[in-house]
Amino acid sequence: MIIAIIGAGAAGCFCAINLKRRIPHADIHIFEASPHPLAKVTVSGGGRCNLTNTFKDIVDLAHIYPRGHHFMKRALRTFSHNDTIAWFSKEGVKLKQQDDQRIFPVSDNAQEITGTLLRLMEEENIKLHLSHQVTQIDVTDDGYILSFSDIRQNKYHSSHLIITCGGITSSSMFQNLHLDINTPVPSLFAFDINEPSLTSLAGITIPHCIAGITGTRFRSEGAILITHRGMSGPCILTLSSYAAQWLADNKYKGRLFVDWTGGLMEQSVITWLNQCIANHPHKHIGSIHPEALASGIWNYLLLRCGIDKEAPYISLNTKQKNKITAVLRNDIYDIAGKCRNKGEFVTCGGIAFSNVNPVTLECRQHPRLYFAGEILDIDAITGGFNLQAAWTSAYIVANSISF
Repeated sequence: MIIAIIGAGAAGCFCAINLKRRIPHADIHIFEASPHPLAKVTVSGGGRCNLTNTFKDIVDLAHIYPRGHHFMKRALRTFSHNDTIAWFSKEGVKLKQQDDQRIFPVSDNAQEITGTLLRLMEEENIKLHLSHQVTQIDVTDDGYILSFSDIRQNKYHSSHLIITCGGITSSSMFQNLHLDINTPVPSLFAFDINEPSLTSLAGITIPHCIAGITGTRFRSEGAILITHRGMSGPCILTLSSYAAQWLADNKYKGRLFVDWTGGLMEQSVITWLNQCIANHPHKHIGSIHPEALASGIWNYLLLRCGIDKEAPYISLNTKQKNKITAVLRNDIYDIAGKCRNKGEFVTCGGIAFSNVNPVTLECRQHPRLYFAGEILDIDAITGGFNLQAAWTSAYIVANSISF
């Protein structure tokens, strides 16, 4: 049994290890286009590797898997986050749970995860071929033939083929397979906003905000990070995931609204301002700010309201209080484009689930051809959910291939 895997990412390497352990006599070869295996795992979680999530309090998987949640609901019964934790713990990786439910190695070093997977592949005698970019897949009566961009590299014939190459950057490789492909577009990215007074505050985080795109139903909650180009943080990254296709269709332009209060009612904001007037009538407006807002952001928002931060609270009139309330609860910005998130890159779209058996992930049209990981039309918000989808789908494929 000769098995070829295209893609040495999380899904490809995890699948290979579990498959080899299940079928020891299998001859497994992984072909990776780049010179570096597990590149995206290395940068996951800012280089710490957000391995998975506890899924605590998740009542609807559609909130974390905008695409592919029907599959994940079934698949997680086969290989869950608890199984991921147990698998890596058994291999000697000590893990920790953060207050936000994300799971990381205790070492806070993604190299521990990549090192573990590479070590296990070497121990299992899984052959890893780097800088082998597959450009064509030909179907034969007894398997598949892979051709590479470097014509000096010999074509490779396998009885089984597993495709785990992440987001589709070119459809030419799939030309002979005649598959339904949902056009891939970027997901999980920050927003460029041409607002110098805002971007000058880069590095400030507002812990609980609500953001959305005006004229749509796309909404998200969480922390917003001000960057030198605009806005990022979990709230914005989640919003970009929910609205990935809409943003692509609109050339990454749109109107962003931000509720800096995280959902406070209008009267609550007015009440807070009245308390400031009553308790600190002669204090500068810029010197006392809502607890969740850093002084820099508060003074910036006052500037947007046209209010002098040096003026005393007692000087605030009804019109000014209403203006502050409106900006705090519904601040509007023009999205000028997208910005990749610290080298991490996720795509929405890919091989449509109509092509595969959802139980085994085997291609309906081509026997002994399987898909796992981001190549499928499945993606998640930030928080370890994308890697969990990779581990889960890879495990399913590894346990679906017949002897």
